Amino acid sequence: IILKFEILLKFLIQNKKIILIFSLGELIKDIYLFKLLIYKLVYSFKVIIINDYWKNNMSDNNSSYKTNKNLIAFIMSFGIFIWSLSAGIVTIALPTISQYLDISTSLVSWVVVAHLLVLTSFLLIFGKIGEYVGYKKVFLGGLILFTLGSYFSGISLDIIQLILSRILQGVGSAMLLSMTPAIISVNFPNVVR
Repeated sequence: IILKFEILLKFLIQNKKIILIFSLGELIKDIYLFKLLIYKLVYSFKVIIINDYWKNNMSDNNSSYKTNKNLIAFIMSFGIFIWSLSAGIVTIALPTISQYLDISTSLVSWVVVAHLLVLTSFLLIFGKIGEYVGYKKVFLGGLILFTLGSYFSGISLDIIQLILSRILQGVGSAMLLSMTPAIISVNFPNVVR
């Protein structure tokens, strides 16, 4: 902070817009007071937010409930949608992949088979891990792994890279698909489901 301030001060002095002379002790004291002021502002802002939150939730509990539930439903639907979209696109693109990589149809079918093998193998395992670690953590981890697998699938240059990235995508898919029913059953009552 001091170095940036000195550079700014030199710039201002060179342009003769302002002349400021600070001793190092005064600058440190001013920085400490500035931090203290920021801390007080942030703390009071948090108190205001918490008070507003309690007032809003005590007066109308259903509005925040619906908003959170709608967001959860959207995120779960989005996870299932990207998985099914990816599975459909890869299945349709198999002949094109076969031509582009100049490989046989039986070899290119391993792109789908490897994904489904890993998906079905890890589905129950991640369901149990989700009970211990937490559904949200496993779901978000699956979303990240699925996205990474999709990215690596897109930049694959040969069949081995493509199959390995589809395996990574299968692990992410297993995490997504095992947590979606669990999160829905925890957050939505039977009547709403």
